[in-house]
Amino acid sequence: MKLTQHHLKAMQAALLIAALFVLGLLATPAHAQYGGGPSVFVDPVRVPVGTSFSVFGQTCPASSTVTITIDTIPGVLGTATTDASGIFSVA
Repeated sequence: MKLTQHHLKAMQAALLIAALFVLGLLATPAHAQYGGGPSVFVDPVRVPVGTSFSVFGQTCPASSTVTITIDTIPGVLGTATTDASGIFSVA
């Protein structure tokens, strides 16, 4: 059986789709184990003592309270309530 250019491209496309499908199946457990949890960002990244900073977060539980603390500073620095999408910000 002789493969034409069209057949070869169709086989390559089918193999690519199959490979992407397998990668998708493998990525789901990894995402559940290593990712998908809350993400927190501080702006600016380096905060000199005595200056203000902002904290932003995402993928938190919806409509939940977030408490901002730093291990080396006693007390609560701020709180926020996440929106329906699990996003919050504190300045």
